[in-house]
Amino acid sequence: EQNIRYFEYTDWMNTIHKTQKYKETEQYWINRLENFHVLELPYNLAENKFEGKREIILVESKTIGKLTKYCKRNRITKFMFWIALFNVVLSEISNQRDISIATPISGRVKKKFENIMGMFENIIIIRNIIDKNETVNSILSKTRNSVLEAFDNSEYQFGDLVLALRRQESIELDLNVMIAFDEHEDSYLELNGINISKINVPIKRSKFDLVILIDECEKNIVKFKIEYNTGCVDTKIIKELPFFIKNVFDSFINSGDEKITNILLPQKKKNASNYLCGKNIDYSINSVKEAFEKTAARFSKNTAVVCNGKKYTYTEVNEKANFLSRLIRQKVNCQE
Repeated sequence: EQNIRYFEYTDWMNTIHKTQKYKETEQYWINRLENFHVLELPYNLAENKFEGKREIILVESKTIGKLTKYCKRNRITKFMFWIALFNVVLSEISNQRDISIATPISGRVKKKFENIMGMFENIIIIRNIIDKNETVNSILSKTRNSVLEAFDNSEYQFGDLVLALRRQESIELDLNVMIAFDEHEDSYLELNGINISKINVPIKRSKFDLVILIDECEKNIVKFKIEYNTGCVDTKIIKELPFFIKNVFDSFINSGDEKITNILLPQKKKNASNYLCGKNIDYSINSVKEAFEKTAARFSKNTAVVCNGKKYTYTEVNEKANFLSRLIRQKVNCQE
């Protein structure tokens, strides 16, 4: 096949932008993200600095060596398995059912682009509704379909999607979790006598509230690089991620008929306040008020409440709450 250069790729991209298929793909994503819900992670209300931090956690389990055969038996890829697992984990720690995860892809959608040097990367969104009464097999099947659909529509550029959704006043896209799977992460490379190795660069800002890089580094150990925003994500939940990951992993591998609600239930009963969204918060009057004010500022245009078919944004609920608070203070003649 003749050599293809990067500008030919950009010309091709400009051409497909005008096709009917590209417009249909745009409509797919608009429909897929209808009533989009931001994933509300346990926030660190005490931390005012919005700084990035990176942690490396290792999860060891004898069942990890069974993963390859397990995926073949269930007709899924390892990527699909990890997305399903983190759907359950994120649903548990956020106490939400609607889970949307961003994931980077190579963007080389045609074979002829594989050997070209240039920027091709794109971002797709994998969205699932987690019903904790479903079985592990049901969640895996649902995730498989979601991933395949997302990749089938991956030619559509994320930047175009952001612009398209801005025209949809009912959709406010605020992705805060990214997951990437790296099955073979090479730390050393040699090119024509030049030795290239990776270095870990300290981060000052996190592009997302939470980024999870999965690296299967040994037979019974999986390494996770966790990058997170210290001003948003509670550090304690990061430290407890290994518990969630190992528990869900072992349950997935050992019992496909197990209901999701049973996977973490024993530990949740034992220490529920430590594992749910909003853990270890001092629920004084001020802290609840400040927590809601912070949430309202962050997700101002997102739907907070639906009542009798009418949607109210966080801003609208906050304004009504402030109005009610002022009215109560006037009635009882107090300042606070």
